[in-house]
Amino acid sequence: DHVYLAAESNYESFYIGRVDSRSPSNLFVAIAWYQRPSEVSDGRSRSQDPRLVVATMHSDVNPVSTIRGKCVVTHAYHILEALAVYTSLPDHFYFTQLFDRFVGRNYDVVPCEKVLNVPDNIAQALRDRYRYIIVEPTKTSELTDSHRSCKVCTQWCPPNESMRCEMCGYYYHMGCLDPPLATKPGKGYVWQCVSCLKQMAQQRMGNQGDNPRLRTRSQPAPKPVGTDMGRSSSQQIRSTSSTVRPTSATSATVP
Repeated sequence: DHVYLAAESNYESFYIGRVDSRSPSNLFVAIAWYQRPSEVSDGRSRSQDPRLVVATMHSDVNPVSTIRGKCVVTHAYHILEALAVYTSLPDHFYFTQLFDRFVGRNYDVVPCEKVLNVPDNIAQALRDRYRYIIVEPTKTSELTDSHRSCKVCTQWCPPNESMRCEMCGYYYHMGCLDPPLATKPGKGYVWQCVSCLKQMAQQRMGNQGDNPRLRTRSQPAPKPVGTDMGRSSSQQIRSTSSTVRPTSATSATVP
């Protein structure tokens, strides 16, 4: 259950927490706390939405007498209706991140069913054991992307051991390439697989063959028969025969 708890000051809004357990006497409850974005020190996650809260790793024991009412807190992924409709309901809140007060940073809270870009056995183990995982914000899109498998061996492609072709979009293990790729290209460079490079070369050759202007530049047309530097065909024949066949004077000098 999620509950409101009395604030330390009358000028503050009620605190929000999740009841983790109760004491045997039911006089005390263990509360896992939520905070509002304005209360955490990670300025990157500030939001003006009054229904957005941030989960925390902080929990403690409080008297039952501090509970002021019940509320609903749901991860944004599990909200079935539109967010605007959900937040219009009274006492409904949502969260997407967790704040670690010990390091002063926010982490994304990712439902395990959204984790796709991992080996199949790991994805299944996560779904069987956990509901959420805590992820660095810069890694969330990578984990929730579609499953990346190598075009050569069909196995999962770890980000640090694979390359994505910018043309076809397929992934390849660096070790599955022929020859293997030792290091990734530097930042700002793109990579294309051999198949796409061959296809590009064939398309260029085809385009040159279809374009007379390109064909004339790359492959000069053969000289027309009967013309050679302005001479007539009879002059060409006489000139050719004189260079191929030795004259009688020349043959007379040969012993």
